[in-house]
Amino acid sequence: VRAFAGWPGTFGTFVVSSSSGSSSSDDQQQAHQQKIQLRILQSQVVQPADTVPDSAPGQVVFGDKGNRIFAVCADGSVLEVLTLQPPTKKAMPPKAFYNGLSGKQLTVQL
Repeated sequence: VRAFAGWPGTFGTFVVSSSSGSSSSDDQQQAHQQKIQLRILQSQVVQPADTVPDSAPGQVVFGDKGNRIFAVCADGSVLEVLTLQPPTKKAMPPKAFYNGLSGKQLTVQL
């Protein structure tokens, strides 16, 4: 992430989906999903066993009541996002982004 600081920046494509547990058709599930591209401003690699045990690649885990965001990568490593910037918003800490999700689920598009 530091290598791309400033320009061009580091981005990740995430999927925000409503947390409705009903098993509906694929068309309805697509309607409740939105792809967003988040700019990752600060991050660090952390040990998977310490932060997100038994998590699948592409899963995003919120830890410490939303104060920490962990993204499980395809190779099994875990990236902790320290500062991020949603489209058309200012840079923010993980807690502010977590509060804005309002109970929706977030996954990484692999």
